[in-house]
Amino acid sequence: MKNVTLDIVLAERIKSFMKRYQLEEQEQLPSNRELAKMFEVQRLTVTAALNRLVNEGVIYAVPRKGYFVSEKKIVRDLVKFESFSEMAKSKGLEISTKSISVRKIKSSKPISRALDILEGTTVYEIKRLRIYKNKPLALEISFIPEHLTKELEKQDLENNSLYDILTRLYGIVLEGASQEITMAMPDREYQSLLEVDSNDALLVLKSIAYTEAGTRIEYSESITRGDRCTFMNVLTREEL
Repeated sequence: MKNVTLDIVLAERIKSFMKRYQLEEQEQLPSNRELAKMFEVQRLTVTAALNRLVNEGVIYAVPRKGYFVSEKKIVRDLVKFESFSEMAKSKGLEISTKSISVRKIKSSKPISRALDILEGTTVYEIKRLRIYKNKPLALEISFIPEHLTKELEKQDLENNSLYDILTRLYGIVLEGASQEITMAMPDREYQSLLEVDSNDALLVLKSIAYTEAGTRIEYSESITRGDRCTFMNVLTREEL
């Protein structure tokens, strides 16, 4: 059994303190000295506990100022099939969209395999940046066969849901998706768009969305800042 060290115990007590006194996002915690006195521990233990909470994303440090409550992460539910726009609406989140680019390209081997089309087929590549509280949250890159969605580049993808456009203009109703989560280190494009450093790991949600008939319509990659969003799934045990 793993030993529970004092800093682990203290970290949990600090979290309980934050909850009990309802500390808000961006609100400053008491100083190390005050926390040491409050919990009757050494300041080194306080520092270790606070560093643990920083690593967990519960708080963040500002040099020469102290520790502050982190912004609560957005939780994306993988149990439910929904677009980013639908997720934001259901949670009451004000998330804006910035269209980065919409262009036609020839499908690569991985994209062709994902969409079950011939390599070199013309597809739309759609890049959109999701913004929450004036900060980048995720970069979404979608690939859709061009022959199914003629003149898609003329549509307003900043103020309208892509899935709504597919249904309303092209009669395409997406009923489900297969999904895979991986991690990636940001290249220069991702660093610039998502405002992250080169050593900040990103969560990548890869999805293949399909119709009721099983036709694959969209392959997408949602490159997400792990400090601002997390993914949740629910598993149940099947009866034998």
